[in-house]
Amino acid sequence: ECPSSLWKDDASLFHRLLSGSLLPKATALVTTRPSTSTTLVSQWKPQRRIEVLGFMTKHIVQYAESIFGSDRDVLNGFHKYISSSPSIKGMLYIPLNTVIAVGVYREYRENDRP
Repeated sequence: ECPSSLWKDDASLFHRLLSGSLLPKATALVTTRPSTSTTLVSQWKPQRRIEVLGFMTKHIVQYAESIFGSDRDVLNGFHKYISSSPSIKGMLYIPLNTVIAVGVYREYRENDRP
């Protein structure tokens, strides 16, 4: 996460780049989480804003179903696993992370459970 001191402090490199006082003809590309983007957009008024969407909750469920099939026990266990931690659930909106989490859960079920 971007500490607020980076974009609030007029002397910070980040602030100087985005405000155009450092390298005024440069193009800046900033990536951020949605929770931070609102603040940055209101601060710097970008020329373009692109939002890259990952999985929504329904896509995470659909992917898990495509791997685990119709086994409700496994699907319910996976849902409980991802719901146990907001950090885990939050990272699954990135499709690659969902693939990894489903694989880890599948390995767990195959190797550590009867």
